[in-house]
Amino acid sequence: MPFTPAHPALILPVLRAGQRRLSATALVLGAMAPDFEYFLRLRPDGIYGHTWAGIFWLDLPLVLLFAGLFHNLVKVPLVQCLPTVLRSRLLPLTAGRWPARRLISGPVLLGALLGCLSHIVWDWFTHDDGLVVLHWAWLRHTLPGFGPSWPLYQFLQYVSTFIGLGSILWYVLQLPKRPTPPLPPTRTRFTFWLATGAVLLLLWGPFMIYSAQIWPFDANSVLVTGMSAGLVGLLVAAGVLRRRLAPVPTS
Repeated sequence: MPFTPAHPALILPVLRAGQRRLSATALVLGAMAPDFEYFLRLRPDGIYGHTWAGIFWLDLPLVLLFAGLFHNLVKVPLVQCLPTVLRSRLLPLTAGRWPARRLISGPVLLGALLGCLSHIVWDWFTHDDGLVVLHWAWLRHTLPGFGPSWPLYQFLQYVSTFIGLGSILWYVLQLPKRPTPPLPPTRTRFTFWLATGAVLLLLWGPFMIYSAQIWPFDANSVLVTGMSAGLVGLLVAAGVLRRRLAPVPTS
């Protein structure tokens, strides 16, 4: 599968063109949402998230849940602890909390659905059971010199992942740098990442053990369980240090 965080690359043009009509948060989370099932199951095995029905009863509710957690808990502590080159561009975008009524607004719901659709379309070209891969036999041909385990669609997985991640980084670095409040104390920022890492390490092992009982132990399962543990770590660290990492207004 293409690396989940690379999927928002496909909606970057929409993010620019529709920034006043669609929710950027919903577009980004929606572009990753069909893979959220993996992190709930603790294994790279999705049954519902990539189906048309699953988009509405699973992916969309998860987008709304994670959007609420991100805006009301995670975003400020996380951005406050990023390197300055990212903090100066992203912190001005973190103002304001999201009330529950905003989660069910048109821009959020439409953005989430469009993001989910972009994910499904990308996977059509890069999964062995993707709609395009099943209909275009040449995508299943192996590349010369790569052996039988490297069909073209799998090669596209890796290439599109790197292009996607690079595009997202480029997009963020193109955002204007703006004046920001003073940095939080180094000790507080260090504690945030220490707490995140500690929870990750505490949970990663048990998550992998659980996953290995159901799914073959491979690189994908290690990655999925690690990301799941890391997300829990971010939630814990943000919840504990949210007040200490709140921006200090400048006089």
